[in-house]
Amino acid sequence: MRPSLLLLPGLTLFILSNCSPKIPSPHSMEVALWCMKPGTELSSGSVTRLPKGWEPPASFNAEIIAAGRDSLKSPAYRVRQEKGVYDIWARDLSDGSKLVALVNTSDEEREIEVMVQDLRVAGTLHDLWTQEDIKEMTWAGGTLVKPHEAALMKVIPFSTYTTAVREDVPGPDYSPEEVCIAFSNNLLSRRITPALHYAEVCTALGALWAAQQMDDEELYEKVKSRYSDFHSPESRFHSDRDHVDMTMRGSLPLELYMMSQDERFLEYGLSYADKQWEDPRPDGLSKESRFWIDDMFMISILQIQAYRATGDEKYATRAANTLIAYCQKLQRPNGLFFHGVDYHHFWGRGNGWVAVGMSEVLKSLPADHALHDSLFFHYEKMMNALVAFQDSNGMWHQIIDDESSWEESSCTAMFGYALACGLTSGYLDDPTYRDAMHRAWEGLTRYLNPDGTVREVCMGTGQETDVQYYLDRPRIIGDYHGQAPVLWFAQELMTHQMGQLAP
Repeated sequence: MRPSLLLLPGLTLFILSNCSPKIPSPHSMEVALWCMKPGTELSSGSVTRLPKGWEPPASFNAEIIAAGRDSLKSPAYRVRQEKGVYDIWARDLSDGSKLVALVNTSDEEREIEVMVQDLRVAGTLHDLWTQEDIKEMTWAGGTLVKPHEAALMKVIPFSTYTTAVREDVPGPDYSPEEVCIAFSNNLLSRRITPALHYAEVCTALGALWAAQQMDDEELYEKVKSRYSDFHSPESRFHSDRDHVDMTMRGSLPLELYMMSQDERFLEYGLSYADKQWEDPRPDGLSKESRFWIDDMFMISILQIQAYRATGDEKYATRAANTLIAYCQKLQRPNGLFFHGVDYHHFWGRGNGWVAVGMSEVLKSLPADHALHDSLFFHYEKMMNALVAFQDSNGMWHQIIDDESSWEESSCTAMFGYALACGLTSGYLDDPTYRDAMHRAWEGLTRYLNPDGTVREVCMGTGQETDVQYYLDRPRIIGDYHGQAPVLWFAQELMTHQMGQLAP
């Protein structure tokens, strides 16, 4: 029920009604204003100030009460405003988080978002009304807000670095071990959400591999504990959806099995790998095959993990067959890969998934396997292309063959990892590859933060025919799409303690 209005000179004030502990209602504007106090005006045309001593009911949402009474007592500040449309305010809290009010000043329901660059923090976006985490906010985040109401959010930060290259942060001085520790700890510090995006799965694999490389039992136990119930359909992380982005999560319980020998993880992980090949296509590929180059990692990592866990060669064959089929369709004469059959752009991270997918399979595919030499041919062709297109500063670009496009960190880490895998496995031995790998690490470290995050990561990207779509993708910070390959690259460099890979 819409509350009545009390009109006074220079003041419009909503009268409270039906105050609910969790569900937003038309009094949300007053609650937002109270939380933004002291000394702040929400100059939205609807609310300007509260009467002295106003308090929400004692039965109200405890998280909102705590935010409104925060001990820091910092004043709120306007983040952004479009008059007659929205008004966004923020306030620093004593725990380091940011309180955000998203005020809809229009007569229509609308999605209102706040940007990382506005708040100067990246973090978990938490809805104070529902007391639920909404998303990992690495670029922007918000919610649908009803007319003349306000949403109340809390951004729980995992990074306070939002610029591109920071000259004041040491670059090449970061050791792979330091990076592994910082990036693994960053993962562990983040909120756990049942959605379990594939990029988080990739980051968790990287943290487990890093723990193994460093012989760090404590780190291993912490990562395992984070996903400890991921061994049955009753797990909060379980998914029945037939899609590569969801199915690939089975690679994580398989890794947990290989490190713990807990048979529950094995059985559960294999259920994903086997389901992926139920009712295969006429060409023998998984029904989840889309001929997006991203699939060259998403499908192959699950199958090669199943092979590593069981030794059953059918899983390795599935992975290799898939990669070669994709190579035949998507690899171009220059060695790089189109994003899709009808999408003729050499997108950086898309090619990164290709490079890592082939590297992971070649790590484990027996040298005498019938498909080994064919797969290595495509891998080596790509590595030669990457060396040719690498920037002099060690980075690769958002569009690999366009040096005017921006330097992108996730693909740089992926390509560096793929080169490192070839060098440590002995498949690549030319000094040119080794030099390219070292320059990739030195270039990448300019984008790493002491809090274990990486900047200049392309946000999740679909397929488009217009190259401008790729060039205009937002550059984000601390996103798992970048966190994972940095961990992969760093731990691979540790395989022989860097010294054996020195020029």
